[in-house]
Amino acid sequence: MSSHRVLLLAHGSSDPKWCETFEALARPSLDAIPEAAIAYMELSEPSLASEIARASRDGIEKVTVLWQANITKGQSRKLGTLFKTG
Repeated sequence: MSSHRVLLLAHGSSDPKWCETFEALARPSLDAIPEAAIAYMELSEPSLASEIARASRDGIEKVTVLWQANITKGQSRKLGTLFKTG
C-alpha cells in the first residue's frame, strides 16, 4: 500500500448525470494513479471530508488534492473556505 493518496476533487451536483460525466472524465487518472479517488465539495458523495478520514484510517500519510476546473456554468464560493489557511 502507498503512503500517498491523490484525491480528484469536483464540485458535485444533485444531478447524477453531472457526477457520471466527471467520473468518466476522471477514469483514466483513477486507473493510472495508485491510491487515487474522487471526492466532492458538496451535493454528492463521497465528500472531501469523508475521503480524508478514509485516507487517515487507511494509514495514508500524505494526500494531494487536485481540483477540477468547473465544467459547467457557475462558480463555487465554498472552494475558498475549504482551503483557507491562517
